Amino acid sequence: MPGASRMAAMRGNKIIIVVTGLITVLTAWVLFDYALTFF
Repeated sequence: MPGASRMAAMRGNKIIIVVTGLITVLTAWVLFDYALTFF
């Protein structure tokens, strides 16, 4: 069923977007904390 595979692909993309967003936020937070420690 093409519709089902398309739904699965969209769900996978959503997970990838969420994980990428979390990694970006964590990296930004760590860099911000690092900067505060030095300045």
